[in-house]
Amino acid sequence: MNQSQPSESKFISLSAFVQSLKKQKVAENSIESYISDLKGFLQSQDISVDSIEPAAITQIQQQHIESYLQHLIGKNVKYSTIRRILASIRRFFYFLEDEGVIKTNPSQAILLRSTRRNAFTPEEVLQIFRYLSKRQRSQSTIEVLRFFRDELILLLMVFHGLRQYQIPKLKLSSVQQSNGTIILNVRKGFGIKLEGMILNKLRMYLVMRNSNSESVFLEPFESKPITVSGLMAMLIELRYALTLDCTPKKLFNTYLYFQDNPEEKKRILDILTFESPRNTSGVIPNA
Repeated sequence: MNQSQPSESKFISLSAFVQSLKKQKVAENSIESYISDLKGFLQSQDISVDSIEPAAITQIQQQHIESYLQHLIGKNVKYSTIRRILASIRRFFYFLEDEGVIKTNPSQAILLRSTRRNAFTPEEVLQIFRYLSKRQRSQSTIEVLRFFRDELILLLMVFHGLRQYQIPKLKLSSVQQSNGTIILNVRKGFGIKLEGMILNKLRMYLVMRNSNSESVFLEPFESKPITVSGLMAMLIELRYALTLDCTPKKLFNTYLYFQDNPEEKKRILDILTFESPRNTSGVIPNA
């Protein structure tokens, strides 16, 4: 059997795929993972891994692979493991495509989204920020400032993973500019890059609050630094207004969801940016 030309052979051997990986200098432990993942998938399709028939391979469609991945999700297999399995399947089918066994890779268009328990759905995230944006249309300057602040806090928590106890500790001196990039230093050795809509809203908030306080986030009625209890009161208010369980843990799980699904994160941020008023305030003011 000529393993380098599986399309001309009666059966496809996984050893040909292994040889292809070795030529690409793939590590041995990675090759073992590829083969283990593939065997699990092929067996789920009732395909013998010892003698893979080309006709059986050509019958595999995108929905078969997606169904297998959903099966793994239902068994609570870790997202990182499922992502690795999809990478193994995808690489195998690219190999078959190069060998002429198949014309197109059925796994090419699969977009894997992780599911995290106790996290907001993308639609709920939009619901939260649209509510806060709507409340900023108030005739009360204090109310506008408060909901603008709340929106910015939640943007940092949902899209950058800040925790509720870190928000009150943020200082103006934590916001630094380097080579045209704005960095918010959350703690020693850890900073986040601010850009786009979130950076614009921070600029706008610092101008609107009109205070010399070193703390970034203030209580609008007293111009005192926001406290953890004040932040929790904000989340409780959101829970009653939207009938959503707005807890710090759920916000952080939502951040983790977006970390697992960068395409979905970008989609939601694009929507919020499109719906957000344009910034006209200039640069971040000095403390």
